[in-house]
Amino acid sequence: TLMAIVNKAFAELTINQKNPFENLTIHKTDDNASKEKEPYTRQDLTKLLSQARRLDDERRRIVIVLALTGARLAEIVGLRRKDVDLINNSIQIASHESRSLKTSASARTLPLLPMALEAIEKQLSDHTGDFVFPSYASKTEVKADSASAALNKWAKTIVNEPNRTMHSFRHALRDQLRAVNCPDAVSKAIGGWSEGNDVSSSYGLGYELDVKRKWLTKAYEWVKIT
Repeated sequence: TLMAIVNKAFAELTINQKNPFENLTIHKTDDNASKEKEPYTRQDLTKLLSQARRLDDERRRIVIVLALTGARLAEIVGLRRKDVDLINNSIQIASHESRSLKTSASARTLPLLPMALEAIEKQLSDHTGDFVFPSYASKTEVKADSASAALNKWAKTIVNEPNRTMHSFRHALRDQLRAVNCPDAVSKAIGGWSEGNDVSSSYGLGYELDVKRKWLTKAYEWVKIT
């Protein structure tokens, strides 16, 4: 919380210096350390993607898009039809009346890898509503918690490991990008992670979609689902 406050002040006042709270850590007790989310491994991802593609329904399509974008669950569940660009094969993560975003860095455009694109296209063809996943999103609310409970319960039947949840896909994204030596700034742009106290990171238009697609494709080129 202290880091966020100071980062916001530095950005607004154009102060380019190190955040004094940047390296502040909270001691991990046995209790809170055991609750930390673990990333899905490549084997885990393969199992989940295979089963999700086989079932091919609304819930499993959410899983596929989560797994291959590393986005936050609420960001995917709250997607509107107009956030999907089928010409450029991408989605726009944007705040709207029924779903805000965690940080300003969360607003971004993400490329859709072929399997994720297929899931989105099938979902859009199944209905004519304004929201991509209408079971969990409407103009009044985005039921990310309900989606999380249902999807985590299903995922446990496939990968029954401790500390694995839908949020583990974000941790997995970080690992997969590291594995292909993706530049840290590009990784943050894909994941919607803040650049901390680097004020210059907010300048310009950011990385082009093709740059993100290049690194995301490299990160998940090992995925072979039949």
